[in-house]
Amino acid sequence: MPRFTGGAGGGDLSASETVTAYLEALSTGDAEKALSYSKSEPANADLLTSDTLSKQIAKMPITDIRILDDGEEMAGIGMASVKVAVKFGEQLSDSTVRLSKVEDTWKIDEAINKIELVSPSAADETLTLFGKELKKGEAFYVFPGFVEVGSSNDYIDVTADSPLLTGTIFSFRPTYELNDDGAEAVSTAVADAFAACETSKLLDPPDCPVKLNEYGAVDGTVTWGKADLSGVTIGELSPYDLTVQLSGTVATPVSFQNRDGGTESGTAESNLYNSVDISTSPPTLGR
Repeated sequence: MPRFTGGAGGGDLSASETVTAYLEALSTGDAEKALSYSKSEPANADLLTSDTLSKQIAKMPITDIRILDDGEEMAGIGMASVKVAVKFGEQLSDSTVRLSKVEDTWKIDEAINKIELVSPSAADETLTLFGKELKKGEAFYVFPGFVEVGSSNDYIDVTADSPLLTGTIFSFRPTYELNDDGAEAVSTAVADAFAACETSKLLDPPDCPVKLNEYGAVDGTVTWGKADLSGVTIGELSPYDLTVQLSGTVATPVSFQNRDGGTESGTAESNLYNSVDISTSPPTLGR
């Protein structure tokens, strides 16, 4: 865990030299030194470690640091706005970094990116950064550069643009998708639900997505066969409630005794517009 040392860093450096020194500290994976150039202390430094920083620069090395404007026109009142260009991996960040004088030492106003999700969806509540889960009402604090996103839900893949040197408020909007394991689990949930029909003799079996609407059928005499699920389509994940919409037609072979004592057979067809809840493990099919 790095120590936040507000008095370290900067020293006799100019504002532009401070920005350069900060970026060079990031580029070498020195989290403690990079933090020393920050004006404010973060609420938590769980991800502001040299270990996490090394993962960031392994994916997006920080190179080609160039000061475009030293921005010291307001240095007399302890303020500066340094325009800097720097490459994170292959991405060029062209930003204005604001600094303030703290006890005659230049400090960077926004040296750390704060990632906070306002009104998080159900999917947002599964978000992880570098394997760390975001607790409700909290924020992630990370250095500029690559951010490893994931989900605590094994059925979800997450992608997001990595916040670079922002120098201001930025928008962090992860995208959530059902992954291959999730699609397989959804298919299994559907198959299991229809398999439950086969264990019943009722016209409307419990925990079964289909029922037999046949006036002449005698309840308790129905034999449900294996449903043909080839016509079922799995829709996209809803990040708001972690459900996946299903659509399509299911054909289930049935036989039953009619009121005249005879036996009839046929196919029970049903249009499937159910949803599968993937917030549970295994996922569950709604009726």
